[in-house]
Amino acid sequence: MGQVNCGAIPMAAEVQSDMATPALAEYGSDYLKREFLMPSLTGEVVSCLGVSEPHAGSDVAAIRTYARKHNDDLIITGSKICKARGRHIEKLGMHCSDTAEIFFDNVRVPMRNIIGDEGRGFFYQMSQFQHERLVAVAVLLEPLSKIIDTTMEYARERQIFGQPELNNQI
Repeated sequence: MGQVNCGAIPMAAEVQSDMATPALAEYGSDYLKREFLMPSLTGEVVSCLGVSEPHAGSDVAAIRTYARKHNDDLIITGSKICKARGRHIEKLGMHCSDTAEIFFDNVRVPMRNIIGDEGRGFFYQMSQFQHERLVAVAVLLEPLSKIIDTTMEYARERQIFGQPELNNQI
């Protein structure tokens, strides 16, 4: 993936394999792996990731979304910004990774769908961010190298005052 001449294709694949599913792989029960992880890895379903909240920007600790227990369910109320596979909007950045605000209005989720130990989700995600950042950098190395090469070629070929622009450095 690191040799693909754009960031979009590798990023689209990396969101699925290295951002939206690792917590399931590492902390998920056998049930969660069978029901959610395997269909994600085989491409049957597309996973998304929602960490940020609309009021908080990049402060992922400013969480207002909450879950309360009711019998064998969690009742989730709040909203998240899904920056990975939400829907297409006009924005700067990775156009291959759509963004959407997702609303939870007393959404019932079975307790068996908790990933890992109860109350540890924030810790798991903060740990996951380190891996995500490494993946994001690796995906962009080839496109950035291409940009530098293209810029250098342009600066060698473009003539200013009778000589290549590269020779007219300030």
